Amino acid sequence: MNDKKEKCDVLVVFDLDGTLSRSHICILESVKRTLDAFSLPQVSEKLIMSLIGEQYVTFFSAIAPGCDDYVKMERVYTDIEYQVIRESGQLFPGVPEMLDALRALGCAIALCSNGSVEYEELVADATGIRAKFDALVSGGDFASKTAAVTRISTEMFPRKITVMVGDRKHDIDAALGNNAVAIAALYGYGSERELSGANYFVREPSEIVGIVKSLCQ
Repeated sequence: MNDKKEKCDVLVVFDLDGTLSRSHICILESVKRTLDAFSLPQVSEKLIMSLIGEQYVTFFSAIAPGCDDYVKMERVYTDIEYQVIRESGQLFPGVPEMLDALRALGCAIALCSNGSVEYEELVADATGIRAKFDALVSGGDFASKTAAVTRISTEMFPRKITVMVGDRKHDIDAALGNNAVAIAALYGYGSERELSGANYFVREPSEIVGIVKSLCQ
């Protein structure tokens, strides 16, 4: 992972679901199978889509308010989801090329989602992008994603500028809470209103490269 020259003194931290991964394809199917396994009623796709990127406790309490064992549900869901990801995991168009372009600039690149590191590794392996990252960090291992980005930017990869790219409000909050540049991925699952606090807005992954390039100058 150290095959690039230091050219651009920028750290770019990416969210995963809705920023790099078109995870709704796998999540919708995984929720359907999980609710069937617990004989619980199905919920709307709109509700599920609104919860993508949230921590597990928020996710499951919303899709299955009648469940009496969320620990078991998370375990069953995870098993199902991992199988579906191996079968059907997809990235947004242009993501591999965008990551390659950032590496060519000399940026440090980290992944930080609310999922576990195991989940991040699974998606990154299934979609062929794992080697493009310098580190994979789980926001769930910290009090908040803001705290996770603090660790990445101050201890792991201290750079002149830190950029956080994400599609939900907690991604923007994590950037602003670290005096980082916030790039909102409008092609993801958050609304433009939810992401209104960002410094930049992109409608496709390729636009991220131009913004980072401008920060390198």
